[in-house]
Amino acid sequence: MPGTFAPRLLCSLWAIVLGLTLWPVSTWAEEQEPAAGDAEAAIEAEAEFEAESAGEAIAPPAGVEVIRIKGRAVTGIETEVPTSVTQFDAAAIEALGAQNISDLAQVTPNVEIKVAGATAPTFFIRGVGLSDFNANAAGAVSVYQDDVAINAPAIQLGLLYDLENVVVLRGPQGGGSGRNASAGAIKVYSRKPTGERSAEFRSSWGRFNALDFEGALEIPIVEEMLASRFAFRYLERDPYAKNGCSGGPSLEDKGMALVPNPFTGVLQLKVVDAEKAEKWEDFSLCGEGITRIQNVTPVGKRTFKLSTHPGGLPRKVNDAGSWAARGQLRFQPPGTDMDWLLNAHGSRLDQQSTLGQAIGTENDFFGGLTGGGYKDPDIAEMQDDLFEELGQQFPDLGPQELGELVREELSNELARNLDIRPYRGDYSRVGQTQLDAWGGFLRGEWSIGAVDFTSITGYDSYERSRDQDQDFARRALRGRLQR
Repeated sequence: MPGTFAPRLLCSLWAIVLGLTLWPVSTWAEEQEPAAGDAEAAIEAEAEFEAESAGEAIAPPAGVEVIRIKGRAVTGIETEVPTSVTQFDAAAIEALGAQNISDLAQVTPNVEIKVAGATAPTFFIRGVGLSDFNANAAGAVSVYQDDVAINAPAIQLGLLYDLENVVVLRGPQGGGSGRNASAGAIKVYSRKPTGERSAEFRSSWGRFNALDFEGALEIPIVEEMLASRFAFRYLERDPYAKNGCSGGPSLEDKGMALVPNPFTGVLQLKVVDAEKAEKWEDFSLCGEGITRIQNVTPVGKRTFKLSTHPGGLPRKVNDAGSWAARGQLRFQPPGTDMDWLLNAHGSRLDQQSTLGQAIGTENDFFGGLTGGGYKDPDIAEMQDDLFEELGQQFPDLGPQELGELVREELSNELARNLDIRPYRGDYSRVGQTQLDAWGGFLRGEWSIGAVDFTSITGYDSYERSRDQDQDFARRALRGRLQR
């Protein structure tokens, strides 16, 4: 008995504590329990509210704008989702003056086409795309020409001419011919032969001798069975931007030439005429850096400090030149619902490569010198003006404090307005871009009973050469020819 007294006492104490804890809770619950009359009143009020909602809506207070949003309840998985579409017909394309689909992107919501060069675009729809300027990188946006997938970016910016419409589909496209696309699709449709004889021609002329010719000719071959249609577009414009690195002595004038390395065979720039090289030492035409060039001759100095600027560059840059043509045959056998379309097309682009200038970030200063020791004259002029303006505004600042303030203000100004003179630049390498593209397709449509068949067989190819300074650096002979 003495051994069992302690456990019994402990259990009794726990029971007392538990009872004291639960008693206020049960008392509160009894106090909060609504009366039967209150519950019935609440049910009646809810029914009255539902009746009023089902009937005429309650008028809002005066001066309050009401926005009503209607939706629909969906039970289960919805398999048909509306597609977001933007469509441009031939009249709209002509009114916009669009030359290719990158021009249409400027007036299409949620569509962005970045063009690093005439043959290297990247496409984005709703922020989804592939940021790769490689000429063969297939992106997340599919581009179709008459339902034929054009996968190579180099030929996706063809000229727009003699079209029915252009359709931009936003959102994933899982049923496209040839390929799927996670971002969307851009579809370009040409005008088909109709079997009626017709001819069209349009021309325009503008500043800098800008020429734009477009035409189409349709000729029926066999009435109501075989028809043909031919169309073309031709664009040309003179250069209009000023090149601050135009003219100047050539490499030969400065005593330099490309000499093969005796061990590797790689061409290297060397001094072959010491007398000419000495004459042009430390000369810079447009702010380009000076490089030490070795002398291959056994006499004279071993190295010379020379500019590798090639000289003889054009004074005006940024021209345009391209053309495209298309021929189509449409065959519709009598007594059947078959429809066959044979298409052959070709185009050529021949114009100066995209030009640009690098902005230096020396010592973490946006607007400083580049790695080659170059600074854009326009930026240098802005910096001098800021020194004068801020020096008068804050006369008590020392040279170091004033310099830091000028660098900060210059960086902010460049962030707001990157190029204050967009029609002038210092371009030490002006190359040419050429793109020849050709292809064709055969499309057939027919029905057997209740089943419709569509057959599309296409082929497209191109050859491209591009002479361009990829990083826009000031070292003229560091670029390379890309094919």
